[in-house]
Amino acid sequence: MARHINPGGPSRLYSSWLKGNLVIGGGQCGPAEEYFVDGTNGNARNDGLSWERAKATIQSGLDLCTGRGRHRVLVAPGYYTEDLTTPLNAIAPFGQLIAYNPTPGNTFGAVGIAGTTTACLTVQARGWYIKGFEFDAAADQECVIIGGATAGNSGQGTMFEDCLFVGQNQGLAGIDAQSSISGNPLVTIRSCGFYGFTSGATAGKCITCSNSGIDQPRFWLIEDCWFADSDNLIDMNPRGFKESIIRYNTFYTNGANQNPDEIIDNTGGNDTQIYGNAFPGTYDAASGYVAGTNDEWGGNYNSIAGGLTAADPA
Repeated sequence: MARHINPGGPSRLYSSWLKGNLVIGGGQCGPAEEYFVDGTNGNARNDGLSWERAKATIQSGLDLCTGRGRHRVLVAPGYYTEDLTTPLNAIAPFGQLIAYNPTPGNTFGAVGIAGTTTACLTVQARGWYIKGFEFDAAADQECVIIGGATAGNSGQGTMFEDCLFVGQNQGLAGIDAQSSISGNPLVTIRSCGFYGFTSGATAGKCITCSNSGIDQPRFWLIEDCWFADSDNLIDMNPRGFKESIIRYNTFYTNGANQNPDEIIDNTGGNDTQIYGNAFPGTYDAASGYVAGTNDEWGGNYNSIAGGLTAADPA
C-alpha cells in the first residue's frame, strides 16, 4: 500500500519509506543516523534527528555526519543558498545526500542549491550518493567539484542521480573533477540534465576535468543524461576519460543562448566506450566530436552520418 510522505509530519514515515527502498540480501539496511534539514521550518538550535527537529541549513546537516556509510542527510523542499562541502574522506565516506521531491524521478529541483562564491557542492569523501537536487552555479563557478583542494579529499565513487545542473548563463561547469590530491575514478552520473554553462569569463562546460594530476577520470559511467545550451557539453581536453562508458545520452545543439563548440571531446583519454547516444550535427572532429586513444564510438545515432555511427569521428 502506498504511504503518504510528508516532510512536515512524523519523520518515521519518510525514514521508513527510504529504508524500505534499500534492500540488501532480502533485508533492510539503513544508515545508523539520519539527519533532517528544512530551510523553512528548521532551526540552528535543533539536533536534526527528525523533521520536527530539523536543521535549517544543508551544511549543518552534513557537519553532523561521521563514520563509514553511517549517515544520510534528508533535505526538505526549498531553495538553499550555500557553498557546501561534504566531510573529508577520513570522517564520513559513503554517505547520502537526498532531496525530498514531491514528484520523484524528475530533475526540476523541488530542492535547489545556489552557490555564492564557490561551487554549490564540493564532494570530499568517497562513495557519496547524491539524488534529486537542482544545482545553480554562481558566476564563473562550478555546480559541483569532485575532489577539491583540501588535503585528505577523495571524490572517487561519487554517484549523482536525478539532478539538474544549471549554469544560469554564467557558470563555469556542471561537474568538474579537479583534485590533484586524490584520483576521481568510479563516478556515476545517471538521469541528470545539464544546461546554461555559457557567458562567463571562461567558456563553460557541462562536464570537465580541470585539474587531476593523479588519476584522470577513470571507470566513469555517464548514462541517460541530457546536455544542452552551453559553450561546451562534455569537454575533457586535455585530460580525458580513461576506460569509461558514455551511453544512452542526448546531446543538443541550437540552444536558446549558445551552440556548443564541443559535443564530446575526449582528448587525452583512452579506451572509452561511447555508444547508444543521440548526436546532433555533423559527426566529425571539426564539429565537436573528438575521440581519445583506442576509444570505441560505434552505435551512436546521427542522422547526418546516415543513422548509426560505425567508427570514431575523424
